[in-house]
Amino acid sequence: MKVWISRSRPGADRHEQVLQAAGFETLVLPVLAIDSLSNPAPGRDFNLVIFLSEHAVNCSSAQRARTDFCAGAQVLAVGTATAAALTAAGVSVSVSGDRRGARLQGSERLLASTALQEVKGQSILIVCGEGGRMLLADTLRRRGADVQLLRCYRRRPAGIRLESTTDIDAILVGSGDGFAYVARVWFEAGGDPEVAVLAPSARVAGLGAGLGFRQVIDCAGAGAEDYRDALNALKAS
Repeated sequence: MKVWISRSRPGADRHEQVLQAAGFETLVLPVLAIDSLSNPAPGRDFNLVIFLSEHAVNCSSAQRARTDFCAGAQVLAVGTATAAALTAAGVSVSVSGDRRGARLQGSERLLASTALQEVKGQSILIVCGEGGRMLLADTLRRRGADVQLLRCYRRRPAGIRLESTTDIDAILVGSGDGFAYVARVWFEAGGDPEVAVLAPSARVAGLGAGLGFRQVIDCAGAGAEDYRDALNALKAS
């Protein structure tokens, strides 16, 4: 099976390594590019700092070097890749992986974590990109927290196109925004709506029908191993 990995780097490269080791042929062609933003770092202390992606960690490195807004705060990461990037940057992190949110992904899993249940009166910084959902910030504000956002990157279309779709058996998508651009590129190239599409969560998978895809699989996780396991099950069937 040949898999189009459409998510952005560096995650796409890790996924390629895992899938190739499992015997899959891969095409790494991200539909979105990441641009860093120079928004100023906050000049205050926070009880909690939440990083919503690996890009948020990498693109905020310059701001953290000037003003260590993580100092003295409990730091949460949206997933294991984000947590690993923080650890590599020397930031101690609590991953959003406690049992309360074991069946959830992304912001929903963070909101189910023990650390975010009693936040009334706490100051919270969310490090993220432009756009995207406001679920996390809105919910924490309703719970009584003082929430600020540091938007340190933006996503933009990478301007890619497919010369042919006939040799692609499955598509790996990493986000709702990315899924929309995948649909545009795929169908402009005459792609088959029956192609298998692998999504990281039920929320993202639920976008598939509206985008024109008929076979969308919820991998219940954004890790390379989650996609690998779903592809193995698909191949076996």
